[in-house]
Amino acid sequence: MIVLGIESSCDDACVSLVKDDGTILFSDSYAHTVLHALYGGVVPEIASRSHTQSLPKLFMRCINESKISLSNIDFIGVTAGPGLVSALMVGIAFAKGIATALKKPCIPVNHLEAHALAPRMSNKDLSFPYLLLLVSGGNTQLVLSLGIGKHIIIGETLDDAIGETFDKVAQFLKLGYPGGPLIERMAKHGKQEAYRFPKPLYKSNTLNFSFSGLKTAIKKAILNKNEINQNDICDICASFQRTILDLLNDKIAQAIIYAKRDYNIQIERVVIAGGVSANAFLSHNIGNFLCSLGCKLFFCEAALCTDNAAMIAWTAIEKVKNSYTLNKPLQEKYSSTMNFTVSPNMRLSLTEED
Repeated sequence: MIVLGIESSCDDACVSLVKDDGTILFSDSYAHTVLHALYGGVVPEIASRSHTQSLPKLFMRCINESKISLSNIDFIGVTAGPGLVSALMVGIAFAKGIATALKKPCIPVNHLEAHALAPRMSNKDLSFPYLLLLVSGGNTQLVLSLGIGKHIIIGETLDDAIGETFDKVAQFLKLGYPGGPLIERMAKHGKQEAYRFPKPLYKSNTLNFSFSGLKTAIKKAILNKNEINQNDICDICASFQRTILDLLNDKIAQAIIYAKRDYNIQIERVVIAGGVSANAFLSHNIGNFLCSLGCKLFFCEAALCTDNAAMIAWTAIEKVKNSYTLNKPLQEKYSSTMNFTVSPNMRLSLTEED
């Protein structure tokens, strides 16, 4: 089984070919970071126009470099949401066009579930149930993943997403965009104890997150200094990362207790997914913390942490395999012209999406 994946939910246009054993035959993206950096963040109109130009080029490269015949593609998986409406529309239209031309099924994929399932592509021992920590530019969630299309959100941010917070702190320090990799790089040369930033909702009786107060505190710390030198920047980045780590570890520990108490689920496996999971400092230290709790951490290689089409193709494969398990014929459940549309506010759900 060979699946074509299309991802266009935000600023990256991505195409991939994936086999049902997890082998990636092709995966690449066009990121228009330089264009968006001029505006300090993602501009939806620029993103959608760029996708219109980039997806056909990526698709042609995919076919040429993988040396796979179009007839060998079994079906297409495409991100249906959540994301930027105009950007999603470009990817869906492109995927439906290919599916119609090839007379192959086209399967809508929840972008958040794709992040949740991506580590299963290369970790065959990652079985359900597991605790998912989804950390990206647009989302911060704690989720009990029970199966394909079966996820329970048990905690989420009440304000800013963690990736957005990284971008804002980088903007305050005039580091550039995107902020995550830049902050991680600077933090390597700083002191984690240099600043004691507030930890919103830390040790509180909730699984929800809040980052707006932390963001404001860092902005005030910067404004209170007459001059910011390189050492100051490194110290702020290191202290910020340490604060984030403490907040994440606290909520993970609470979530493990909650899963056992309220759902009688003993958490042994934890997945960290989304763009922020590419942060080596966070993933390494969360892994050590989980080891002390008797749990194992799973995450993707860096290229699959951020938005990519391989995870979209893989999630489509997982959905199809699940359909076979449920005795639902593929051609009956998904057709190339099926009437699915953009779902910009799509969430992880308890039941498989239709």
